[in-house]
Amino acid sequence: MSPRNWKLFLAAVVIWALYLGMTRPWQGDAHARTAAQIGALYPQLPDQIDGIARIVITDGEDRATLRLVVEEDRRIGRGWMVEEKNYPLDYTRLTKMLDNLTSIQTSDVVSVNPDKHDIYGVAEGQGRRVQVFSDDNRILVDWIAGSMRQQDIQGGQTPVLEFYMRDARSDRVYLSGDALLPAVDPVDWCEVSLLKDISIDRVSWIERKDFQTGESWRVERRAESGIDQNGTATTWFL
Repeated sequence: MSPRNWKLFLAAVVIWALYLGMTRPWQGDAHARTAAQIGALYPQLPDQIDGIARIVITDGEDRATLRLVVEEDRRIGRGWMVEEKNYPLDYTRLTKMLDNLTSIQTSDVVSVNPDKHDIYGVAEGQGRRVQVFSDDNRILVDWIAGSMRQQDIQGGQTPVLEFYMRDARSDRVYLSGDALLPAVDPVDWCEVSLLKDISIDRVSWIERKDFQTGESWRVERRAESGIDQNGTATTWFL
C-alpha cells in the first residue's frame, strides 16, 4: 500500500471511530437510549418501605421529623410520632408521601453540571429536602425539590406546576410535574382525628372540662330514650 493510500486508510479509520463514539449504535438509537434512562428515581423504595424508621423533612430553618417508636405497630399505621411535637403521626399523609416518592420518574434531565445546581434551587442547603432512613440508619432516599419552573401562560392555557429536583447524591437535575412537596411544618403531620378508629357505638358519653374557667359539659346516651338492635342507646342528652 502506498504512503498516500495508507494515510487515507488511517483517516477513514479515525472518522469511523469518531462516528461510533458519538452515535454508539450498540446502545440503540437516541430514542432508545433516552427511554433506557427513564425510570423510577428510587426503584428500590417499594421493597424498603417496611424497613423505614425515620424521615426528616427540611426547608431552610424549618424541620419535621417523623419517627417510628413502636416497632410492633408498624404495619397497622401506628407507632409513628412527630418528634418535634411528641404527637401521633397522620399515617394517611405519610403513606401519600411515600407513594409519591416511589412514583417519581427520571424522564426529563435538564442538567448534569453540579455548578448549575444553585440556578435550579437544588444545591446543598437549598429547596425542600426529604431524607428517609432505614432502621439501621442507612439513607434510602435523599431528595431535594428546588425552584419552580417559570411559565409564560398565554391564550388561557392551564399552567402546569413543575419544579426542578434531584437526588442529593447525584449531579443530575430533573424537571418534574408529578412530584408533590411534603409539608415541613410538624403541626401538619400530626394526627388530629384521634377517635377515627373507634366505633361510635362504643361511646357512652363525652365530656369536656375547662380547667381555667371551671366550666364543662357532658353528653351521654340514656337507655330510657330507646335502644337499637345492638342494645345501644340511640339518643344523646346534654
